[in-house]
Amino acid sequence: MAAVLAFGPFRLHRHARLLRRGPAAVPLGGRAIDLLCALAARPGEVLSHAELEQAVWPGCLVDDSCLRVHVRALRRALDDAAGAARYIANVPGRGYSFVAPVVALPADAVPMPAPDAVPQALPPLAWRLLGRDDDLRLLRAPRRRLRTIVGPGGVGKTALALALAHERQADHPGGACFVDLGCCTDPGLAQGALAARLGARAPRRMLLVLDNCEHVIATAARTIEALLRADDRVDAIATSRESLCAHGEWVHRLAPLTCPPDDPALGVEEALAYPALRLLVERAGLAPCARQLPLAAPLCRRMEGLPLALDFAATHVRALGLHGAVALFGDGERLLDSGWRTALARQRSLRASFDWSVRLLTPGERQVLRSCARLDGVFGLDEAIEAAAGAVDAVHAARCLQALVAKSLIDAAPGGVAPHMRIGGLARTYLLSA
Repeated sequence: MAAVLAFGPFRLHRHARLLRRGPAAVPLGGRAIDLLCALAARPGEVLSHAELEQAVWPGCLVDDSCLRVHVRALRRALDDAAGAARYIANVPGRGYSFVAPVVALPADAVPMPAPDAVPQALPPLAWRLLGRDDDLRLLRAPRRRLRTIVGPGGVGKTALALALAHERQADHPGGACFVDLGCCTDPGLAQGALAARLGARAPRRMLLVLDNCEHVIATAARTIEALLRADDRVDAIATSRESLCAHGEWVHRLAPLTCPPDDPALGVEEALAYPALRLLVERAGLAPCARQLPLAAPLCRRMEGLPLALDFAATHVRALGLHGAVALFGDGERLLDSGWRTALARQRSLRASFDWSVRLLTPGERQVLRSCARLDGVFGLDEAIEAAAGAVDAVHAARCLQALVAKSLIDAAPGGVAPHMRIGGLARTYLLSA
């Protein structure tokens, strides 16, 4: 059977499970690729719903709507308007037919296009990285081919990953490739996004940066594992709200920036040694002085040292001054909803960031998290299980707590026989207001 099927401007590389339009890869989910392979292999024939379902979901019972959803996705990828079906036609009561002429080509007649000598350049660093020298030092350690930076939303994982990648780019003659998976809502689309950036193979000594892996975690883990196994010249940096649990992964858990303590005797120079305050001062354009310190230091603590929250605060400081910003952020609801209209959806506000994380939880995890949010301050395992009683049983609650710690929604610190746990104030405000 032919390895490559050509139709219109498209080339379907069946063995590589990749669709190209000219030199560019077309992002497609795995099911959509299976569907396209089945249809394009038998042009002009009408394939029944049952035949297509067997080709795409072998041995499974699926709802009729699944096939319609994937046909629509495939038509969008092919720019195939319903009124002018150039590629896929619906035959009422019978099934679907691939109506475009298809030319079967041997694989060597259409070599897979190699990626550019230098893949997609890394995004520039928007701001100077502050307070992350120790993190960079740990991440620089040799013999770590897969480094995953893990932490809650807004803690600065992407900024740290980019700083490390820019620093290490010179060690990779094949260049660096940055892929933001945050816009891929389907694991199959994530796979397509990677294929579109990498092409058929990775160039020699390449650095791959995968950003925002948490919602397609299994696909990201499998893809990175396969790349590292196939070529020992490829290194990878990933960011996620939980670890990939991939073979050979080295996990670096990123903490918020340290904030000045509540100490009236603290001087300006001493306070500026804390990176959270330095970030607020720099982003807000403040000239640090003793009279600003009693307002700026508590504002940093209110933002819990999260760079994303401090950025939002700095925007309001520039507009309203420190007094106005402190007054505004005394209202927890306003704090959650403050943000930028132009940012990515998950980064437009603190509420959007929490929404992103909570949507990825199971129903049991959500129930346990909301129960724990009613516990003020530090709590232990027994208290958390008791708080969740009535929603889930003790064994399930313990498993959910373990998952919530792994997903950066509950902080846990070793303390004696059992860890001490807590939910940050911003997260508690979000959970109790939802």
